[in-house]
Amino acid sequence: MSFTKNKDVDSEDIANKVQTFENIVGSSLIQRLIKAATVKCKKCGKNRLEVAIDYYLGKRSDICLKCRLLVPVIKTVVGNSISIFGMSEKELIDLMQDSYWTKGLVSVIKGLGETGIEKPFVPAAPLQVQWDLTDSELSFEQIHDEIDKLADFGVAHITFIGEVDSTFIKHADDVGMYPCLTGNGFNLEKIDKYVDAGVKFVDISLESVNPKTHNEKLGIDNLWENAVESIKKYNEKDVYMEVSTEVTQDNLLEIPQIIELLKQLGVGWYKLDVVNGDLTDNQRLELFKLIYMENINGDMQILTNDPQLGDVASTIMCNGMNMIPTHFFNLDYDKQAMKELGNYIGSCGAGRFYMAIDGKGDIYPCEYFRDLKIANIRDDLDTMWLNNDILLKLRNRSLLKGKCGCCESKYICGGCRKRAFVENNDYLAEDKNCLKDIKENLLD
Repeated sequence: MSFTKNKDVDSEDIANKVQTFENIVGSSLIQRLIKAATVKCKKCGKNRLEVAIDYYLGKRSDICLKCRLLVPVIKTVVGNSISIFGMSEKELIDLMQDSYWTKGLVSVIKGLGETGIEKPFVPAAPLQVQWDLTDSELSFEQIHDEIDKLADFGVAHITFIGEVDSTFIKHADDVGMYPCLTGNGFNLEKIDKYVDAGVKFVDISLESVNPKTHNEKLGIDNLWENAVESIKKYNEKDVYMEVSTEVTQDNLLEIPQIIELLKQLGVGWYKLDVVNGDLTDNQRLELFKLIYMENINGDMQILTNDPQLGDVASTIMCNGMNMIPTHFFNLDYDKQAMKELGNYIGSCGAGRFYMAIDGKGDIYPCEYFRDLKIANIRDDLDTMWLNNDILLKLRNRSLLKGKCGCCESKYICGGCRKRAFVENNDYLAEDKNCLKDIKENLLD
């Protein structure tokens, strides 16, 4: 199957709609109104922005006059944004009935009030937090309280690493977050407890199709067997399954076999860790080609932590379909509007769409960036998110250096900041693993 260069469609109409939306959310009046709405309403029990959004979504009708006056602002911002992507108001309202979707919407609108619609876009709180509670130094009560703090901060999606107390899963679910688990496998007897507690999504590592190879790499007997049984059991419970693999020279040739195995097991997402691997540039390019083809033609989403897939995907299209890869999902599109979206949500999301927390409560820009502490869970999270110098620099693509700084793809790629830091001791340096010079080979 051949590849061809991307073609823009409906570009003039979309450009006009995007410009209208940017003018609205860039208005100083709209931004002031949104900022003013983040204070708590004593009558309604939440901040005014959340109350107005709940009213707009039909989740409540008992709101005071001051909160009700904000509803037209919400309708204007949301209405103009969904018109760009051809989505109806009813479709949006139906989608937003789950509390974690609402949290995400609140964070996005609040972010528009803080910074407007900038490239790349920064919500008012990370949409996803990964918390490694392995060997945690925090007490049960502290963890419980900090989950409340993260929910109040606006986090919509929380992933716990390892076999945590199911109480934390339930509490995260109770306070409106989307609770997830990640690990090498799970005690099969605990799976029922996690499901009953409300776990929505589970990620399990699988490093090989060969049980012996997988078990030897991770140093635990029967771990492969446990991982596969865990996948099957979670699937039986209708929990969304993701499997992760660190791609190296040792297992690169196995990736197509692992993909077929996961399809047979009914896995929804497959995440490939390329950043921490040892692949050559040409091997990564061929892997990205495989990822692209599988996403276009297959039922299972394949993700990667390497933002350079965004640049590669922008170069090609297959059968009229296009793909915007992000760390959360791959967005297939057939309209120029969706391509425009890639400039706002694409590229490295470290310290922008997500952050990581360790067992001490220390906070990092992402789960792969554990050598760059930015704060602690006990700190004021809003202040950290708005003012931390490292976060502000990571988000500012105009500060990137070398090839990344002058690249036209810096908003959909921008290079891996963790990899740049490891190579140069500078998280703003160029990512020397850039594929731009060889990616045109895909068009041959």
